[in-house]
Amino acid sequence: MSGHDGGPYCPLTLTSDLREPAASAPDTHSARRNGTRPGPGSQLADGGAEDGRGRVDEARHAAAMAARVGLTAIEMANLVALLDLTPEQIRALTTSRDGRLWRAAANVAPLYLEAPVGAVVWSVDEQAGTGPADSVIFCALDVHGRGVAAWITDSSRANFVDFLEDLELASEPGLDVHCIADDRPSHSDAAVRAFLVDHPRVGLHLVPQTAPWLGLVHNTFYPRIEHRLASSGSLDSLAELAPLVVGLVEAHNRDVGAVPEVRGALGVQPRRAWLRRTTDHAWVAMAVALVLAGLFVVAHLVASDGDPSSFVVAGESNAVPGQAPASLHIYPLGYDGQFYYLLALDPAIHTQQAHGMSLDLPAYREQRIVYPVMAWALSGGGRIAALPWALVLINLGAMGALAFMGALLAREAGRHALWGLALPAFPAFLLVLGKDLAEILSAAFLAAGLIMLRRRQVAAATAALTLAVLSKETTAFAVGAIGLVWLLQWVFRRRTGLLTTMRRGWLTFVVPMAGLGAWELFLRLFWHASPIPAGHLATAAPLANVGSFAHQALRAVVGSHVTSGIPHAHLFASASANLSDEVLYLASFVFIVLIGAATLGELRWSSARDHEKAAFLVGVLAVLVLSGITWNTEWSFLRAVSPIWVVAFMVLIAGRRRWVTLPPLLAGGAMSLGFAMVTISPP
Repeated sequence: MSGHDGGPYCPLTLTSDLREPAASAPDTHSARRNGTRPGPGSQLADGGAEDGRGRVDEARHAAAMAARVGLTAIEMANLVALLDLTPEQIRALTTSRDGRLWRAAANVAPLYLEAPVGAVVWSVDEQAGTGPADSVIFCALDVHGRGVAAWITDSSRANFVDFLEDLELASEPGLDVHCIADDRPSHSDAAVRAFLVDHPRVGLHLVPQTAPWLGLVHNTFYPRIEHRLASSGSLDSLAELAPLVVGLVEAHNRDVGAVPEVRGALGVQPRRAWLRRTTDHAWVAMAVALVLAGLFVVAHLVASDGDPSSFVVAGESNAVPGQAPASLHIYPLGYDGQFYYLLALDPAIHTQQAHGMSLDLPAYREQRIVYPVMAWALSGGGRIAALPWALVLINLGAMGALAFMGALLAREAGRHALWGLALPAFPAFLLVLGKDLAEILSAAFLAAGLIMLRRRQVAAATAALTLAVLSKETTAFAVGAIGLVWLLQWVFRRRTGLLTTMRRGWLTFVVPMAGLGAWELFLRLFWHASPIPAGHLATAAPLANVGSFAHQALRAVVGSHVTSGIPHAHLFASASANLSDEVLYLASFVFIVLIGAATLGELRWSSARDHEKAAFLVGVLAVLVLSGITWNTEWSFLRAVSPIWVVAFMVLIAGRRRWVTLPPLLAGGAMSLGFAMVTISPP
């Protein structure tokens, strides 16, 4: 307990291990006084049985409530027993049309049923006028450990932020702290929001004041305090109230005992629960992603007779046989990876031709400098034998990093860590992995920057976002959205928003944009050419190019292989295309539409940050309006929207309506499998 001034306090007395489940003795007095029913399997206080019709009616309402919240009937029964809800409360909750109530119930129900891995869940409440007229009791119940913490002060010095601070200090270091409280104004004012921003491991989950019984401490521990006060007579001061509550808290925590393992009616298999807990870690998701991506790389190497330069896909028009490095496999037609390879040989290249190879658009290619510089460093200064392996290993590591960060985002949203695998399971990433391109690395830097921004780590976020825009300039839309939201928050909300409450938060968009601008200006002056080729930023009517793309994809699948002015759909830069390529071409278009529709539908409900939602909207607008090669050049559209997928994932994984987010996330995995089957073999 930290020493805040003003009045006596009841110490935060806790159980020895917050993560060890424990339970207190049944409070039969509270059940009899409030008319609540005991938990499953117990008898009523009067020894009789409940009326059969009433039990059926109660079960029907509980089943309806379970469907609204997204739980099974057994889970709802356990939740009802835990919260000690009366049949009247169940009916009131079921028939309520308050959207806030249902969103709050769906948010806190999983926390009540099972604590997230590496977290402690507190049910928090405060009562004024209990005992002396000016008294305020803050009380918190560890939902799963059953330990109670209390803090007593006078009404003039009651401060919810101070109590949250003490609660965080009392919680075991390294654990996330989830607090469930009602939505009274003092629990959601600017001071509380600023505290939550400054303390990222603390999360506050608010339930409506109209349903106080959604707070566990309100139903269980406060009735005990009231009963003790009623039996003690009138109290005239905080000095008299404090010892009484201290004794009650200490007695409760001494009585906490281990909870026996209980199997539900359907039989919860311990092996399944153990497997779920064991795999609910970010490093597990990273390991799975690395194994799957590694299998793809191995299969690609087997198909190319173990030649790592097959990932480069160098073409005869930009790599001259006999002059290019002897170990470099040269194909009739090349792909963009050959330019990263050349820049990795010599990042300080000052001529368009070098090492028997050439850059088609030097300023355009060199603005994406981070990937080749990293490969140059990893290969020991551009050693020819190690360079192809370095290019592949960097992308493999970026795939694992994406899975790790996706798992962090999934756990933050209350989902299993393996949901994070959906982030690297974007179809374009396998194409990128198989052709030594930079989109995986730029997506990893973008995701890292946005996560660091959530955690208020300004320096790390600034560095990651700067590397993202220098890896692929198309990620600048997300940085621009951060600046736009910061400006709006500063103008209209002053210092109550996430971005504006951070000290030097403006650095997170000013430095990356200034760095990209300075680098592009240098390239323009050095190469006497614009880093952005003509036509890449040409505007068009919204959906104008999307229509021709959809027409091309549909014609390809239904059998019209000769379409005037529209190239065949194929994954490789070659003259041939097969049916599987064309099916994937149409499927990719449908997949992108599905992702866009689902994310737009979740913008209102998602708990993603404002700048993340704004980044998605800005990215979608850019894709729809800008022409260039976004929709008209083979599969480049998937590569172009890959940074948008990062922010779309952050919105979807934090969505409240999981039935909306499930199809696009699963579709990404299915599409990636299809791409893996088509792209394993080199061109």
